[in-house]
Amino acid sequence: MTSTPSTLDVVAIGNAIVDVLVQSQDDFLSTHGLAKGTMALVDQEQAERLYGAMGPGVETSGGSAANTLAANASTTAISSGNGGKAISGWLRMLR
Repeated sequence: MTSTPSTLDVVAIGNAIVDVLVQSQDDFLSTHGLAKGTMALVDQEQAERLYGAMGPGVETSGGSAANTLAANASTTAISSGNGGKAISGWLRMLR
């Protein structure tokens, strides 16, 4: 189904952020230049490197646009995002 503006309940515009929660040892953080208890924005290359080196984690939506779409995905609302591949990926994952 292709949605048009008149059939959408919510449109989100923004950059999606994915929160990844993972338990690790302090040496993993220092090896990858990360500080304990903080967040870091990473690009695709850094994300692939971290995912390849870390254990299993939990991914959740982050950023207000992605959080709004994630909440709407659990309802009957029809949502669309305009924030590049990240939001599009979240929409596919949450449907």
